[in-house]
Amino acid sequence: MINIKRKILITIIVLLVVIGLSTLTEKRAFACSCVGGSAKDKLESHSVVFVGKVIKKGGTIKSQIGGLREYTFDVHKAWKGVSSNTITIYSYDGSEASCGMQFILGESYLVFSNLDKDESLQTNYCSGNLLVSQAENEIKQLGIGTTFSAEEDILIVTEKENDKGSMYVPVLGVGILILISILLYWRFKKRTLKTR
Repeated sequence: MINIKRKILITIIVLLVVIGLSTLTEKRAFACSCVGGSAKDKLESHSVVFVGKVIKKGGTIKSQIGGLREYTFDVHKAWKGVSSNTITIYSYDGSEASCGMQFILGESYLVFSNLDKDESLQTNYCSGNLLVSQAENEIKQLGIGTTFSAEEDILIVTEKENDKGSMYVPVLGVGILILISILLYWRFKKRTLKTR
């Protein structure tokens, strides 16, 4: 009889320990683990890519994963998915260890974002967002983007940012010099023929 009571007691203790451990692991935070990649890779894998300044930091809303904070950006340059000079995205409001990304009001960032199931733009630490001051190489990798006018809500592609545009002036100058040289040579040749 004592043996049966002992087995039942051990079984109950084991069940309580297993149930206790399973409830603890559900609430435990896991460290964020990100897969790297170049800026070009991130351009391909994200719906929206832009450089912008944080002009508004909103409150948090509850989501399936945790709290999302709303951020509004004044877009300076875009490579994908942006049609206006302001854009609102949501970011997980935790620490970097839990893949959260907290943007600082007034700072400019290179931002990679995707559409969520509810069609809102969301990003996190693993997306590869960077302060512009730390993103020089990534911005070069992305190439020519679309620059936004601060005064109007329209897109403007500036020729100055296009390296090919800056080559037109020297090529045109060389072409004009060649044309002038040909005209002078032809005029000189014509004069020498008349004097003979």
